[in-house]
Amino acid sequence: MKRDVAFPCPHCGGRTLIRSSEQVSDTVRETRMRCDNDDCGFSFVAQISVIRTIQPSLQPKPGVVVPLGNQNLRWDRRRPPDLLESLMTSSG
Repeated sequence: MKRDVAFPCPHCGGRTLIRSSEQVSDTVRETRMRCDNDDCGFSFVAQISVIRTIQPSLQPKPGVVVPLGNQNLRWDRRRPPDLLESLMTSSG
């Protein structure tokens, strides 16, 4: 599977291609991706996940829980804190 997606390479900003993908759960899919820029060649795994409900399903699947969210709420586009940094800060 080779599909073009609108997800730029985090290193060079070039186009990336989905090489393969796997459904991890009802709400998460992992994709193996590769930068199409031969001078960069970065390969990585990304996750696509369902994070909130805008319009509830008319045919809900038992066991699938997606929190209700404000449809006007947007992801905070600031860089999330570094995991190691947040662990070090919280441990005192």
